[in-house]
Amino acid sequence: MFRPADSAALPLTALMIAHRLRRGNQSREGRGVEIRFGGVVEFGGMERNGERKPLVSVLVRARNDEALIGRTLAGVFAQRTDFPFEVVVCDDASTDRTREVAERFPVRFFERPAGEYRPGRTLNALVRDARGEIVVFNNSDAVPVGDDWLTELVRPLREEPDRPAFCFANQLPRADATALVRKDSERAFGDGRVQASWRFFFSLASSATRRALLLETPFDESIRYSEDVEWAWRNSRRERDPVRILYRPSARVEHSHNYTLRELARRFRGEGAADRAIFGAAPSLARELASAARETLRDWAYLLPRPRAWAEFPAAPVRRFVQRVSHWRGARSAHAAPFEGSKVRRFEGSEGRVDEGSGERSAPLSILLGGIPLGCDNIGDEAIVACVVRMLREDLPDAEFAVATADPATADRLGVRVVPPFGFAGVPADGFSDAVRAFDAYVWCGATGLSDYPHVALDLLERAQRAGVPTFVWGVGMDDEPNPVFFRAHGRRRRLLSALGLLGAYEGCLRARLGRRLRATLPRCRGVWVRDPESAAVLASFGVPGVRVAADTAILQGRTVTRSDGHTVGLSDRPTTLGLCISTQRRVADLEGVKRLVAAVRAGGARVVGIPMNPKTDRALLEGLGVECIPGDTPEAVCEAAAECRAVLSSRLHLLILAANVGTAVFGVARGSKVANWLANFGRTVEGCFDGCDWDAAAAHVLAALRDPGDWEEVRARAYDRLLARLDAARTEFVAALRSLRP
Repeated sequence: MFRPADSAALPLTALMIAHRLRRGNQSREGRGVEIRFGGVVEFGGMERNGERKPLVSVLVRARNDEALIGRTLAGVFAQRTDFPFEVVVCDDASTDRTREVAERFPVRFFERPAGEYRPGRTLNALVRDARGEIVVFNNSDAVPVGDDWLTELVRPLREEPDRPAFCFANQLPRADATALVRKDSERAFGDGRVQASWRFFFSLASSATRRALLLETPFDESIRYSEDVEWAWRNSRRERDPVRILYRPSARVEHSHNYTLRELARRFRGEGAADRAIFGAAPSLARELASAARETLRDWAYLLPRPRAWAEFPAAPVRRFVQRVSHWRGARSAHAAPFEGSKVRRFEGSEGRVDEGSGERSAPLSILLGGIPLGCDNIGDEAIVACVVRMLREDLPDAEFAVATADPATADRLGVRVVPPFGFAGVPADGFSDAVRAFDAYVWCGATGLSDYPHVALDLLERAQRAGVPTFVWGVGMDDEPNPVFFRAHGRRRRLLSALGLLGAYEGCLRARLGRRLRATLPRCRGVWVRDPESAAVLASFGVPGVRVAADTAILQGRTVTRSDGHTVGLSDRPTTLGLCISTQRRVADLEGVKRLVAAVRAGGARVVGIPMNPKTDRALLEGLGVECIPGDTPEAVCEAAAECRAVLSSRLHLLILAANVGTAVFGVARGSKVANWLANFGRTVEGCFDGCDWDAAAAHVLAALRDPGDWEEVRARAYDRLLARLDAARTEFVAALRSLRP
């Protein structure tokens, strides 16, 4: 109930609301709410008890916040909306006048659950009690700025009600904020560009989502700190309908804290424990101190043009040291173990190991795998990373793994953490330096990334090296020429250089520049292993020393093919079927020739099935050729389909590898040297290349193999003996190098 005698204690906005409340039951035109004197709010739409139902429930948690809760509630009730909303206040046993101030507003009070305070437990109870379809969390000290905060915050939820999302507001520093606090607030929020480069960022202090989403996936009730980050991280990476985390810079609240050093230490220690449990990585003290030094330099750069704030110069390094050391201590505390009941994916051995003789628990080795555009519809790339994770997990059972990918479902599929695919899929590489510091090693693994995307590969390796993180290159291949998109002139430039007789010199300069970067970056890696001798020869031609030969890790995928009775499936047991995949990465000069091949194979009594390695573009091409494609889009589905074929013809290297793994005879069409290098293991050559292939001759070769595979099975067995021996030897070296990071 509003008490007019207390009106002088409220700010001007609250006085305006008091005036409106005295007017009794009067609609607020354009605001979508009707306020009834006595603190009861009614809305459009009817509930069972006869009261009108709100669209939005604004949930305010408060404890000992009498100084600001009045301004916050006044700002909430000053919102101009075209929808009804209610305000629910949960007062956590305040010992000051917080509840008394809140009672002056037409709010509904909610008593938090009894027992020890856990934020997740209180939040879940508030959500269950809320009446609105949308719930807005707003701290009692987060003061709305302007009368459109609420409308802007919930706008995406109303415009796309069927897409799960959690929106969070722009937090502005208060007028009394110190310069360093103001700088941190502007950097974390602002236009959102800086936060977008970070590993992950979310704040519940002023945020909104749909109530049904939180009823389906509630907050973890065992967490003491960062329950909001844990929820957002977990649900933004779930396989089915991942939740979008949306920053709303136009929805503004005033929210900042001038923490003392003691308060900073307590907060960052708690966040360190939470970060360790949520993200699974515990940075070393050296990395934390390096982070403190970098942030101090940013602080000083911010203070320098602001003479009135120069008194804060000495405080900057002290505050950063306290923050990072407290974070480090928290990450290594007992509270940093995985949260009881947490639904976040954990790793075996994530609790660390006990060092013999000392009894102290050390953090597990954390490894970031990246280097190829994962999560971008390439089944071969997914097979590589799955095999690398499986291989390393067998040899390093206590290690934790993260994968740089555009597909959040990778987390559940492989049991790893995921980070953005820096350098790929529209994600800038700028945030990689900060992200990689959370790991003990960075591994660029698989495919032909060093020749297909050399600028991205070398940039990420160099950033990791500058950050002091050991780097490795594992199992990559090199085409005999770098990606022509980047290392050949095209269009008008090519014509001009040709006319001037400078084309060769220009492209030679591009290649020489690549060579200089390779020679500068790869020797600084702790180890470089390539998948075949031909790739080692290409790097040697650039002057890169110390390259060792392994094999493509994807040869570990699906090697055994048996029936339910345990009988090994040989080629003679299979239907007369050809598996086909033609890549869309380069234009096929003679698509009519491919159609003739398909027709000839069918005329010979065999079936043709499409096995697209890119489930979108390859499938479209194959179906355009009249070839029925398999429905699956995983490495396992490809192996299963290939195991039902007697032969496979493909321009996709990793279809040929997965097919050979399950014993299928392979035929290749070249786009670069990598397919030819693989076929050389079996004494075979390519049928031709994209620019010129005799598809009629290829059809004859395939038909002959479908009728009589000859000595293929014996040739394949000998080749795999060599490949696996090579891989095992390199694997031993690689694992030993990783183990040496934690002697």
